[in-house]
Amino acid sequence: MWPSIPDKLFLGLQETGYYSCDVLVPKTLCENLLLELLSLEESDALNLAGTGRGQDYTINSDIRRDKIRWLDGSTVPQVKFLTLMNELRMQINRRLFLGLCTYEAHFACYGPGDFYKLHRDSFTGEANRVLSTVLYLNPDWQSGDGGELRIYDTNAVEIIKEIEPRLATMAIFLSEEIWHEVSPARQPRRSIAGWFRINTGPLV
Repeated sequence: MWPSIPDKLFLGLQETGYYSCDVLVPKTLCENLLLELLSLEESDALNLAGTGRGQDYTINSDIRRDKIRWLDGSTVPQVKFLTLMNELRMQINRRLFLGLCTYEAHFACYGPGDFYKLHRDSFTGEANRVLSTVLYLNPDWQSGDGGELRIYDTNAVEIIKEIEPRLATMAIFLSEEIWHEVSPARQPRRSIAGWFRINTGPLV
């Protein structure tokens, strides 16, 4: 069962478009997901991440440098995590009436020096990704290790929030509205990035 969801989550999404906390996903589950990601790294099962979909998909190391692997529900930790996210989807729909239908997610690893430049996860009017999530899997993260999620104002000029990628911290924000970036990491930075979508047809 999903733990108690803070009312501040719903208020934050309504008032500012973003929210973060460390109480949504149990730390033991985060640790198990981290072990799985470390195993994937050791077996060289991660791929360079790109941007766009279909014919627009490109890999550009000047924009992002992380490596990823999509979750497919093939392991017990993945099933537990995806089940929690489905429950969160239903809770958000009950409170905010967003009509979220599906959830997709991937492991992400940033090595020292890796980053993801300023961007939004969806463009206004495309109505595919509605809510973005990032769950952090870094148990020993220290201030100064870099890799913060930086959230910008609506003009994409001023940083209004920095979220450190500490174990079990989850950031949730509106995909179409929130400009954000990942600052250069100084230590390996591991996470699960995900997106709640509405039903607009098949993924392409």
